[in-house]
Amino acid sequence: MSCGISAGPLSGSDLPSGNGGGTLPEIKALFNQQTAFQREYFDGRFDIVAKKIDNFDNRISQNERKVEKCEKSIEKIESTVLSFQPSDEEKDPVPRSRVVLGLSLNKAKK
Repeated sequence: MSCGISAGPLSGSDLPSGNGGGTLPEIKALFNQQTAFQREYFDGRFDIVAKKIDNFDNRISQNERKVEKCEKSIEKIESTVLSFQPSDEEKDPVPRSRVVLGLSLNKAKK
């Protein structure tokens, strides 16, 4: 990735004076200016990365809430399914209440 900033050594053409060299204050000022540009660029890049991390954190939180809702729905469905399952008495082909009722009716007929 190119940021448009030269990180190489200062060449003679980069220096303010025309004779291929510069005074120490001129070189220092140019270095500070270049460093400031680099700092500004990387601060901007850091802000972009920080925003992306925040967006991912928000999406993770949203997905966690969705998972919790789905888990609650699954629990409701499971309890509904369990309520539809026949009880032991209903599983018996001749439930005990009918057997008792049948015996009572047979005694009454006699």
